[in-house]
Amino acid sequence: MRELSIQSTSNALSVQKPEAQILDARVDDVASQIRALCDFMDANRPVSDTVRQLMADAERLQGSDEYKDLVQLAARASEKVTERELRVELGLLIAAFPNAPKGDLKAFGALLLQDCADLEPSRYGLATACRELRRTKKWLPSIAEVIEALSAAERRLKEQKYRIENVPRVLEKARYIEAEYARIETRKKGLNHDEP
Repeated sequence: MRELSIQSTSNALSVQKPEAQILDARVDDVASQIRALCDFMDANRPVSDTVRQLMADAERLQGSDEYKDLVQLAARASEKVTERELRVELGLLIAAFPNAPKGDLKAFGALLLQDCADLEPSRYGLATACRELRRTKKWLPSIAEVIEALSAAERRLKEQKYRIENVPRVLEKARYIEAEYARIETRKKGLNHDEP
């Protein structure tokens, strides 16, 4: 097993943490814009001016540079961490708890590194989990707590990527529903004109 050592490399971490925080905020914005459109479609409501406006907003969003940047940001956040990045982040996590027992830190660090490496975490997952643990724990978290936080962060990233990637599917479904309602309305008008 390898020894976990704290390495001083702000460069590796400066890319991870801001991207994780930016991704959280921007995906929530995109999701709120798309959620209203999904709600209308799920309720099978007729296409109204409100739905048309939501569709126009979603189409503008999908065509925007901001959306393209968000897709790229999600892809970078999903990249697997390198062993070096993992060592640095976990070393900083341990260092953030000065009250940790000093005697067994080498063994703890080695086991933590191995167990986290086995999960092959993403850049986002690792940065988010460690930030959450530093902010919520008063004592050095156990390996199980780190794994739990890492797993939760990876699930959140998966949800966020789905939300981002779902924008085109939502628009496609909305266009289909709009076309179906238009077809039904045309058919109703045709039937009404045929009546004596």
